[in-house]
Amino acid sequence: VRYIDGKVSSGLHAWNMVKVKGKWYHLDTTWNDPIPNRPDEVQEDYLMVSDKTLSKDHSWIKSKYPKTAQSDYVAKN
Repeated sequence: VRYIDGKVSSGLHAWNMVKVKGKWYHLDTTWNDPIPNRPDEVQEDYLMVSDKTLSKDHSWIKSKYPKTAQSDYVAKN
């Protein structure tokens, strides 16, 4: 797990990168948390995503961190 610091439209922000099966992915639990709290709602928009996906609304100095997988993580059952 790596701590990532960067920016979003509202200012400074931080999230994590996680390594799964040899590949790095972004994980932003703050942006996955529905506001206001909705107990039965689960969001996964920022769970195990690639640089390309997260770059849509997050920015960071990419050279400081590992390059992520080419695509978002897809769990196989």
